[in-house]
Amino acid sequence: MPIFLRMSRSMKTANPGMFRMGSSGLVGIYFFVGMDILIEAGPLSLGEKTEISIDHKGSHHDFWESLTPNSAAEKKFKSRAYDAFPRGRVLFHLKRNKFIIYRDRCLSDDQIRTVMSNFGLRAEDCDFEYDAHYKCAVCNPNFMD
Repeated sequence: MPIFLRMSRSMKTANPGMFRMGSSGLVGIYFFVGMDILIEAGPLSLGEKTEISIDHKGSHHDFWESLTPNSAAEKKFKSRAYDAFPRGRVLFHLKRNKFIIYRDRCLSDDQIRTVMSNFGLRAEDCDFEYDAHYKCAVCNPNFMD
């Protein structure tokens, strides 16, 4: 599966001493275009820290808007609205001491394993959550292209 991995230059520096030993995963956003995954992510040390989490500053819309498509998957992605494709976000929850993988309900277990692999995560270090915000054209009955 091709991966588009763009490290964000706009992420704020966080204090790496705040994380448990061995936390080397990435925080960021992802999309699935068919079985292809498109990712914008960065290390925890560059994430935006709040009271409860460390998150990637980039948004799904900004990623879509700034992408210059090269591959077939990227061209297909840009041919529709940014929220037409299944998407999600990975952040690190400080109080839980775990990564949270937010996901669209239509993503398969295999696709979530692909997210974990590309973000450098193990299942035992993650919680998996659905959020009404992450609904693609198939899952959202009110979607308008």
